[in-house]
Amino acid sequence: MMIKTPFKLGVEVDADYEYFEDLHYKNTVDMPMMMGFGASYRIGDNLTISTDYEIRAYGKSKINYELGGTADLSESEENLNQIRVGAEYLVVSDFAVIPFRFGYKTIPTLQANGEGPSGYGEYTDQVIGSGFAFGTGLIFERVAIDATGELTTVKEEWDNWPDFNESESGTNTKFKATLSCVFYF
Repeated sequence: MMIKTPFKLGVEVDADYEYFEDLHYKNTVDMPMMMGFGASYRIGDNLTISTDYEIRAYGKSKINYELGGTADLSESEENLNQIRVGAEYLVVSDFAVIPFRFGYKTIPTLQANGEGPSGYGEYTDQVIGSGFAFGTGLIFERVAIDATGELTTVKEEWDNWPDFNESESGTNTKFKATLSCVFYF
């Protein structure tokens, strides 16, 4: 279980635009309370399953601009709630322990899908993607080697915005691979 208390996040901007040279300002973001809880369960000696849920209360958070005005941090005014589940199975041999890992997570974003009735844009439902992770490795007495991969996809849609004659959508897909080695002394 975890809890993060609210705080103000300062964002300093040093910009040099075509019409505004040496522009310096500081915006603040009202960071909300965040909390999460999870559990894992070990089935036998070799299989562990886990899940957790995290609540980030961004729905009412604002960005306060030093140059004037405020804006919603979350376009849809929704909280960013995330679910993660995973499993690990250990193959134990005389040579090494070989873990096989798999996970799934939702990816809530600050963006919202767009809809523009009568030519005026408004934000609707929150954009939520998903991600899958997998991994394996070799665990020896004094060395652990891990390799992982993660595939995430987020899709955003816009309907009838003033400059579009029809609906449009965009999909952002990312793949990340990591390799790590830990030495135990």
